[in-house]
Amino acid sequence: MQKVKITMSDNTTTTTITGDMNIQEIVSKYPQTLGVFFQYGLGCIGCHASSYESLAEGVMMHGIDLDAILKDLNDLITKIEAEKEQEIMEVEDNYLDAVEITDADEQIKPGMTSSVTFVVDELANVLLVPSRSVRTLEGRRIVYIAQNGQLTPIDVILGKSSDTYSQVLESTLLPGDEIVLNPSGNLPERRTGFEHPSFIGD
Repeated sequence: MQKVKITMSDNTTTTTITGDMNIQEIVSKYPQTLGVFFQYGLGCIGCHASSYESLAEGVMMHGIDLDAILKDLNDLITKIEAEKEQEIMEVEDNYLDAVEITDADEQIKPGMTSSVTFVVDELANVLLVPSRSVRTLEGRRIVYIAQNGQLTPIDVILGKSSDTYSQVLESTLLPGDEIVLNPSGNLPERRTGFEHPSFIGD
């Protein structure tokens, strides 16, 4: 068995707006700041000077308090970054950066590609159904089984799921029942598109 070391990288950054940044640089990265600039009467965002003039120089020319506008800008940036970080956390906080193989087999060479499976959880003594067979009917999760030549809906309460299988926590479904993978009416004469629930023991 090869030993694998995984490193993870955080995909978040924080920016602080300072007086030496120019206005176009700020607006380019955070278009939402336009409202703050307009609030302070800085409407000439597209003028030539805004591309090289610092924020401190611009506000001084207009008699604006630099500390006040910096506070408002950075308060807004903090809010934007917090919302962005929340969105990232809802999907995935980190992304896979590298996998280091230690004690590698001699046949493994630099530049090779491979398929890697990471086991994040293991289940025992559970009933599994194909994830693609699960449907929603009037707010309930169901699967269709073949019964007396007809499609019969069976309620299921699901636990953990993957792309291929879902754990059944509660149901009258039994190992050996024929689950219809693509229900579309009566059963076809040819017995295709069926799968049996799988029972995983110790």
